Amino acid sequence: MFDKRTWAAGLWIPVLALGVAASAHADDKPALRTIASTTLTDRQQSATTVITIAEGAKVDGKRAIRYHVVYDSASNCHAVVDGTATFFSETDESGDTSEALPNGEWATTHQFRDNGANGLVKLGVDVDAAHPRFVDFTLEHPAAALPKCIGPAGLVFNVFAERADPTNPLYKMRDKTAATYHNVVYDYMVDYPDELLVPGTESASGDGLDFAPKSGKADIAVWGKYASPDDTRASLLHDDETHCAPGKVSYEVNKPTFIAFSCLTPKGRIVYEKMAIHNDVYAAVRFEYDAADHATWGPVIKQMAGSLRIGPGPQPAKD
Repeated sequence: MFDKRTWAAGLWIPVLALGVAASAHADDKPALRTIASTTLTDRQQSATTVITIAEGAKVDGKRAIRYHVVYDSASNCHAVVDGTATFFSETDESGDTSEALPNGEWATTHQFRDNGANGLVKLGVDVDAAHPRFVDFTLEHPAAALPKCIGPAGLVFNVFAERADPTNPLYKMRDKTAATYHNVVYDYMVDYPDELLVPGTESASGDGLDFAPKSGKADIAVWGKYASPDDTRASLLHDDETHCAPGKVSYEVNKPTFIAFSCLTPKGRIVYEKMAIHNDVYAAVRFEYDAADHATWGPVIKQMAGSLRIGPGPQPAKD
């Protein structure tokens, strides 16, 4: 296991590995591309979903994306959902700013929201390309006017412009139910792809365990602990960042429900780490791997870090 006194924070967004320059100044960021009308199709055994998105007129000064979704299920459910979603944040609910593409490249994503006539629509969109290569769509609390076959669970899908490579971990994880590790000592949970990872034996203290890859090389661990009187979110971040190479902290998040940072180690390895916070309990997940293996481990990190949760009736840690 990793030293729990040493490593105890955040979600690592591998900005350096993505080739995206980290900057503390908004003026240094490249201009965003205008999104041209783009249609993507997600064909699954249970349903076919077609989404068209395009740049819309700004709403209250915020960037806007027009969307049109046509959903047809194998059980003869047909639904059409369209509207305009406005810019919400640069990070998703797990603090991530990117999405692994099937070809092993990465796309910068922004989040958009439309809380209107359809229900709550959440869009995650690739903003690096004029024709987005990835769109993530979620419809929560669907409106009563929508077809009853949609059901209270709404719609959830993500779609890529490029056909997935069956050997890519992102492809292997799609439409599969994740396994869940539940730590009873600190009552935290994390989902993981059991087709890629094997959970080890819990530590003697019962605070967590390591995961062993079935193939490839990576150090993966989860653990929990109770807060101490001297702990602050800032101090945890500061303490852990001393283990990064000088000047190689490329991302940092400090929110009430989780803290996060990203860096390269002195040996040039990528560290990706997230700590969820709930009352006096901390729960963390940590990856360390070679930069050359980012296409393999990026999707796994996204799944595990996004599912990390604490306590009864758990929800993924979010602000």
